[in-house]
Amino acid sequence: YETAYFHDNYPVFYSRGEIYSMLGFEHLYFHDDLYPDEARWEWDGNLTLDSLTAEKIVENMFVTDDPFYYFWTTLLTHGPYDEGDLNRQKFIDLGYYAQIDQAEANGDWVSPIASYQESDADVIHQKMKYYQAAMMDFDKGLGLIMDALKAQDEYDNTLFVIYGDHTAYYEKFNHIVLDNDNIDEPYYEMELYTTLGLLYNQKLTDTYLLSNNSNRISKVSSPYMIVPTVLDLLGHSYNQNFMIGDSLFNKLEHVFYSHKLTTFFTDRLYSDNGYDIVFQKGIVSDTYLEEFTYQSNRIIEKLQWINDYYIYTRKPKAN
Repeated sequence: YETAYFHDNYPVFYSRGEIYSMLGFEHLYFHDDLYPDEARWEWDGNLTLDSLTAEKIVENMFVTDDPFYYFWTTLLTHGPYDEGDLNRQKFIDLGYYAQIDQAEANGDWVSPIASYQESDADVIHQKMKYYQAAMMDFDKGLGLIMDALKAQDEYDNTLFVIYGDHTAYYEKFNHIVLDNDNIDEPYYEMELYTTLGLLYNQKLTDTYLLSNNSNRISKVSSPYMIVPTVLDLLGHSYNQNFMIGDSLFNKLEHVFYSHKLTTFFTDRLYSDNGYDIVFQKGIVSDTYLEEFTYQSNRIIEKLQWINDYYIYTRKPKAN
């Protein structure tokens, strides 16, 4: 496979330049590669438009005739959700704000914070509008990539995986969206971690619907489930020891492991170490608790296994 990673940031951010190379990506495109003549954006709301980065991605697709795996870490919908003056004008010029206003007037779209009436309501509603416009620009960028795949007759052969790696947590914006007042211990509220996740290929979708009534699966999941789920969809076997998560088609209860928080949780249990329960929602059976502890312990074992593998076998080459 031809492998490439795209992100309009510096490679030192979260050590992505080093880590993604260790993970096997042949081509890495960061800010200086995508925009060599431009200074990087600042955290002021004026982030680079995703649609512009998508144009840069298209320019660097299909480097070879090999099958490809492209990974794009998007930017525009990331916080903070301040209404940067430059981007606000861009959204106006692109017609996004006018489309939002028209959709609201037609009843085709309702803001998730339409009922928010606090003293800072005007500011918060403007942030929501900015966030929605940013999503519209991502949609435009995704369309550009889809058009490029169709032009190469690769669209039907491509599996799209789209997910949010975190919610709109800046300035506790996700609390407002969810109308959640429990801000003293927010990390116990599992709903605050809910993000978009989807896999799409028309052939796979049609085949799945032949034996299922819906193409939606509602269960606790995480980005760790993406790879085993994709491999299941494609009919490939894999080493479960290298998979922190389970396939979405696995009937087992999935325990979410947060690398950032170093915690383990489901929609009913929360643990800081995988053993001691620090928060419980509702009644939990002994069997459920035992399964949670077992799955958490398996994650700890796999993390050690994977760390050892990459430390001792995937060291970056010396210059």
